[in-house]
Amino acid sequence: MITAPVEGAYVADATPTVSGTGHEVGDTVMVYVDGELACEATVLAGLTWSCKVLTALSEGEHSVIAVAVDEAGNESDPSVEVKFTVDTVVEAPVITAPKSGYATSEPTITVSGSGEAGATVTVVAGEASCTAVVGSDGEWSCELTLVEGDYSVTASQVDLAGNESLASGTVAVTIDWTAPQPPTIGGPTGFINTGTPTVSGSGSEPGNTITVSDELGDTLCVATAQADGTWSCTVTVTLPDGTYTLSVVETDAAGNVSDSAEVTFTVDTVAPPAPVIDGPSGLLNTGRPQISGTGTEPGNTITVSDGSTTACTAEVTSSGTWMCTPDLVDRDYALQAVETDAAGNKSEPSNVVNITVDTTAPTPPKLNPSDGKTISGTSEPGAVIVVAAADGLLVAGCEAVVAGIDGKFLCVLETPLEVGAVVWVTATDQAGNTSDAAKLVITSSKPGGGKPGVVPTGGSVYQQGLFAAVFLMLLGAGVVVLRWRRRLVAC
Repeated sequence: MITAPVEGAYVADATPTVSGTGHEVGDTVMVYVDGELACEATVLAGLTWSCKVLTALSEGEHSVIAVAVDEAGNESDPSVEVKFTVDTVVEAPVITAPKSGYATSEPTITVSGSGEAGATVTVVAGEASCTAVVGSDGEWSCELTLVEGDYSVTASQVDLAGNESLASGTVAVTIDWTAPQPPTIGGPTGFINTGTPTVSGSGSEPGNTITVSDELGDTLCVATAQADGTWSCTVTVTLPDGTYTLSVVETDAAGNVSDSAEVTFTVDTVAPPAPVIDGPSGLLNTGRPQISGTGTEPGNTITVSDGSTTACTAEVTSSGTWMCTPDLVDRDYALQAVETDAAGNKSEPSNVVNITVDTTAPTPPKLNPSDGKTISGTSEPGAVIVVAAADGLLVAGCEAVVAGIDGKFLCVLETPLEVGAVVWVTATDQAGNTSDAAKLVITSSKPGGGKPGVVPTGGSVYQQGLFAAVFLMLLGAGVVVLRWRRRLVAC
């Protein structure tokens, strides 16, 4: 009778010891494994016997029987066949879950994997451990209860033959139940002119998930905090014009969710109407004119441009007006204004205002000799000629005369001047620039430059009179100011 190994046993020795009991002391026991003689033994005084298989057996299942032979050579019937399995090697188990890098806020995790059927698996993580028996399908699982921290989880197994494996590969696990700080939000803020804004900011930990939601809790976009902590995402739905307050939370790898941060902004995609430029227009004698007009909404920005070049900018006042002062050089301009609201929406261009900047004074008039009855000469065509006495008072009859298109002018004094009298003559162009004064001394010589009462070439009496009348009216109103330049000019 074979007592070891027992039926179905797993042995970790390729040359196992077979033992049993006999009937007579001194009998010889012949042990056959898989039909081949494996070893012999003698029945001892206690009727026990044992022998060690001489030739190493292969891995796997085997059968063994024993036959007793007495001193007379008589053989017994074979013993009951015993089947056993030689198993000298066991592989390390495999952890299939969780995957390395797993993080959770739960203190208890389930570790599972594969191993040798029937083997006992021991899972270790720090000071904690759990065990499981591998099922017939080769699967196992057990639960580990851990405190907050980072762990390296390994598993080993001992098979039915008693072989102990090496440790499995390491699986990194983090237990983290501390929520991250709320993320910060850099924008958008104020007014924006798009219904699909990009929301951005910074998080507390790289790799964390940032979730942006509307007032109803619906997710608008999701981002991941980058290595430098920054994040951004673009809203995936189009927000209609209106004011919104968005909530932003940060979720770490363990699933902990921060408190929310909020940002409020207004979507405004409607451009304002075009502004209006009221003036000035036409010919100007300053490079810094005050351009003014009306806008739509107080606080909006007015940009006045000449083509693609910005001339000046202004802000619409509470009354809807605006004004700005450019720095212009002498030339022609076609000015238009565009109004931009707080959201950045730009209006269509305004009306066009044409101006010509002319800040260059004409040269002093060239005067002909005078006998005191008429004063004549040449100047810039269209210029207004003004004659003043030495005391600065205008000379009657020559307060304002317009030079013709050929530049000639002539005026008749209401009261003739005496020989030796001095007068000063200036020319003011159509932009209002006034020349230096030319000095004229009355002589007895015959006057030149035309006949008394004759209108210079280039304009009718009506045209020159009208221009002069307007000039005198503006002079009287203080709109035009004569700038006397006492620098002597040779006649």
